[in-house]
Amino acid sequence: MTKSRYPFLPFSKTRARIGMIIIMMLVFSAGQVWAADVDSLKQELKSTEERATLDILNELSKAYRLTDPPKSLRFGELAVDLAKSLRHSNGEARANENIGYYYWNQRDYRMALDHINAALQLYEQAGNVGGIALSYNNLGRIYEDLSQNDQALESHLRALMIFEDIDDQNNVAATVSMVGDIYQDWQQSEKALRFHERALEIYRVLPADEGTISTLNRLGHIYLARGDFEDADTQFRESLQLAESNADSLNLATMLASMGELAEEQGQFQIALEYQTRALVLKRIFDTPVNIANSILHIGQIYQQAGDFSKAIQNFNEAVTVLEASGSQRALANSLQKIGAAYARAQDYTQATSYLQRGLKTAQGIEAQDVVQECYRLLADVYSRTGKEDLAVSFLQSYQATRDEIHEQQSNRRLAQLEIIYELDKKNKELDLLKQKNLVQELDYRKKANLLVSILTFSIVISLLFVGFLIYRQRLIRNAEREKVENMLKMKADFTAMLVHDLRSPLTSVFGYSELLKMGNKEPSKIKEIASTITQASQKMLLLVNEMLDFSKFEAGKMTINKESVNLKTTISQSIQMLKPIAEQKQTTVDFIYQEDLPKCMCDPRKMEQVITNLLGNAIKHTPESTKVIIRLKVIDDLAGQAMEFSVEDDGPGINQEFQDTIFDKYAQLEQKNEALDLGTGLGLAVSKMIIDAHGGQIGYRTGDPKGSIFYFRLAMSPVTVKSEEIS
Repeated sequence: MTKSRYPFLPFSKTRARIGMIIIMMLVFSAGQVWAADVDSLKQELKSTEERATLDILNELSKAYRLTDPPKSLRFGELAVDLAKSLRHSNGEARANENIGYYYWNQRDYRMALDHINAALQLYEQAGNVGGIALSYNNLGRIYEDLSQNDQALESHLRALMIFEDIDDQNNVAATVSMVGDIYQDWQQSEKALRFHERALEIYRVLPADEGTISTLNRLGHIYLARGDFEDADTQFRESLQLAESNADSLNLATMLASMGELAEEQGQFQIALEYQTRALVLKRIFDTPVNIANSILHIGQIYQQAGDFSKAIQNFNEAVTVLEASGSQRALANSLQKIGAAYARAQDYTQATSYLQRGLKTAQGIEAQDVVQECYRLLADVYSRTGKEDLAVSFLQSYQATRDEIHEQQSNRRLAQLEIIYELDKKNKELDLLKQKNLVQELDYRKKANLLVSILTFSIVISLLFVGFLIYRQRLIRNAEREKVENMLKMKADFTAMLVHDLRSPLTSVFGYSELLKMGNKEPSKIKEIASTITQASQKMLLLVNEMLDFSKFEAGKMTINKESVNLKTTISQSIQMLKPIAEQKQTTVDFIYQEDLPKCMCDPRKMEQVITNLLGNAIKHTPESTKVIIRLKVIDDLAGQAMEFSVEDDGPGINQEFQDTIFDKYAQLEQKNEALDLGTGLGLAVSKMIIDAHGGQIGYRTGDPKGSIFYFRLAMSPVTVKSEEIS
C-alpha cells in the first residue's frame, strides 16, 4: 500500500481515494432531495429581498392614506400581488388593511369591509393575534360610520377580549373608549361614563398622557350633554392643564374649544369667544384647513348668538374663503348651508337664499345628499316666509324626494351589509374546513420528510467536513512549500543586490585614481600616494565581499560586531580621504567640523567606516557641482544620556516628505517631481541602519535648512568646543 507523503495526515492515499468514492456515493444517494433543498435555499434568499420590498410598499401605502389616497391604493395593490407570490400572509393582510382604509375614506363601505375582512382572515392564517384584534376594531369603526352600532359593538368587544388576553393595555384602553362612544351614541350616558372611566384608569397607570387627555375630553362632553356643567368643567380643566404641561398643541386646541363649548352652553358668549379664539390660533398653525374653517364658522355662530351679526358675517366669509382654497367641497357645502341658515335666523332672506343656493349647487356636485336635503328644507322655509309660495312648494317637494331617496339608499346599504355578512360567514366556514384538511396532510408529510431530511443532512455534513479537512491540509502544505521557495529566492536577490551596491563606492574610488594616473606628468611621490589609495580601496572591496558573504548570518540576527575603542575623528578623516578624488571631480568642498577632545567610543571600526563612507558618498553624489558638504561630529544630550552624533549635510534637492519614512528600507527608490535621485537599490542605507541598530544606536534623516538633506547617526557616549577642518 502506498503511504502518505505527509506523515501527519491520518490516511494513506489509497484510503483517501476510497473515502472520496464513498462520499460521492452518499451525495449521489441524496439525489433529488438535496437538489430540492438547494433550490429552496435559493428561493429563500431571493424572497428575503422581496420581503423587504413588501414592507416598503406597505409603509408607503400607509403613509399616503391621507395625503394622496390614489397612491395609497396603488402601493397597496402592488403589495398584495407581491405578498401573494411570496405566500406572506402578514404582508398581504397589511396590504388589504391599507386598501380597506382607502375605500373607507372614499365611503365605499362594501369594498372597505371586503378588504378589512380579508385582512382579518390572513392574520388568522398567520397567527398574528394583534393583527386580528386591530382588524376587529377597524370593522367596528366602519360599522359605526354605517350607523350599524350593534355590529360595531360586537366587533369592538371581540377586539377587547383579544387585547386583554395578550395584555396590550394601550389598545385595551382605546377599545374601551370606542365602546363608550357607541353607548354615548345610544344616549346611554351611564354605560358610556363607566367605559370611559375604565379607559381613564388604564391611561393613568400606563401613563399615556395623550389617551388621558382624549378620555377626559370625552367624559366632559358626556357631562355637558347631560347638562352637568360643573363636572364637565372639572374634566375639561384637568385635560386642558395636562395638554398645556405636555405642550401638545393640537390637544390643547381641542381642549380650548371644549371649554368654549361649555361657556357657550352656559350663555357666556364672551368667554366662549376667548377660548375659541385661542383654539383657532393654534389650529391655524398645526391643524388642517377644514378644521380651521369649521372653527372660524363656529366662532361666527357664537357672534351671531351674542347679537354681533357683523362679526359673524366676517367669520362666515373667512370660513368660506379657507374652504374654497382647501378644495374640500363637502365641508364647503356644509358651511354654506350653515351660513345660509344663520342669515335666515337673522331674517336677511336675500343673503340666506344666496348662500343656500351656493351650498345646494356645491352639494349636488359631489352628491352629498344629506346637505342637499337640508338646503332644500331651508330654501322652502325662506321662500315661504318671503311670500314666494310656488318656489317654497317646489323646494319642499324636492326636499321630500331627497329624503325618500336617502331612506332608500340606507335600506339598500343595510341589505348590502347583510349580504356581505352572509357571504363572509359562508366563506369562513369553507375556509375552516380547508384548513383542517390541509393541516392533517401537512402534519403527515412533515413527519415523513423530517426523518428523511435529518438522515441525509447528517450524512452530507459529515462527508463535507471530511472533504474540507483533506482540502485544508493540502492547501496548508502547498502554501508552506511556496513560502519557503519565495523566501529563499528573496534572500538570494537581497544578497546579490547588496553586494553590487556596496562594492560601488570603492570601485568608484579605484576608477577615479586610475584616471588620474592615466593623465601622466605626476611626481613619483604623487604616483605613490595614488597607488597607495588604490590599494586601500581594493582592500576595502575585499573586506566588503567578505562581509557580504556573512549577510545570511546578519539576516538571521547572528551578525558579529567586534567592538573596540575607536577615535571616530580618525575614521571619518580616512573616509574623507578615500572619497576625495570623487569630490574633486565635482569641485565639491567637504568641511569636517568636530569638537575638541572628543572621547573614543566602543564600536566596530570597519563597520562604522562602512556607514560613514556610505553616507558621505551619497552626499557628494547628490550635491550639485561647486557646492559644499558639511560633516559634523559632536557630543549631544539625548533622552538616554549623552551620545556621539555624526551628521552629513549636503546642498542637494532633498527628499520628498512622502518618501522620508522608507529611505532606510531595502530597495527604497526615491523620486522627486522633476529630478530622480539614483540611490540604486537602497541597500546602502538599509545596511547602515542594521549596523547602527546592532551598536544600539539611532540613524535618521531630516531636511536641511533651507534645503538639502542631513543624514545622521548617534551612538551612546559620554561628554565635551568646535574646530573646523576643510578638505577640498
